[in-house]
Amino acid sequence: PALSAARERARAANCVSKLKNTGLGVMMYSDFSEGFLPFPGTETYMTTNIMRTGNCMPVLLYNTGCLSTENNANTGSGDAAQTDRLKTFEHFFHCPSDTYNYTVDGNGYARISYRAQYWVKSAAAAIGMTDYQERARIGRDAPNLHYFFDIGPTTYKTVDYDSTGDMKFNHSNVVNALNLGGSVTSVDRGIIARESTTWIPKLELFDGEK
Repeated sequence: PALSAARERARAANCVSKLKNTGLGVMMYSDFSEGFLPFPGTETYMTTNIMRTGNCMPVLLYNTGCLSTENNANTGSGDAAQTDRLKTFEHFFHCPSDTYNYTVDGNGYARISYRAQYWVKSAAAAIGMTDYQERARIGRDAPNLHYFFDIGPTTYKTVDYDSTGDMKFNHSNVVNALNLGGSVTSVDRGIIARESTTWIPKLELFDGEK
């Protein structure tokens, strides 16, 4: 048990490192996008871990050279493209502790280990999330606000969502979240499970120190 716990701590630390690397890529992307995070358009909301299209966050970061100099991620929408993107992004978006979520799902969509969550208020009104501060633009929005975090059944759905077999927590005891300032907050998984009782998450659980 002690060895297993030590291995998980190492995997969790690696996960934090991956999130921070993503944060650096996003900072670079924001330099030529008027500060906006990598998502299509500026009047939108997004809360997903699906790489359904070629203009999703992972592809935008990769193909603009913000994560790698290769810049050749497949932007197609077919099954082969989904599988190819998972192979391309293994190093960047596959949490070391995730043995379940990083996959092509039953609908043929590639899913990564992390969930992007960002929006402007005008678009978020459609899903009732305007009570929270918008998180879409570096340098304008508060640096403690998170926008990219470990996937888990209670981070956006109901507490028993994993009973459907659709998603599971990446880690046994924490959920890591990347914020606009570039740091990573690690939240106790038990708190997430206890407090996230609707499909709309309590975002303050993931937002870091102001």
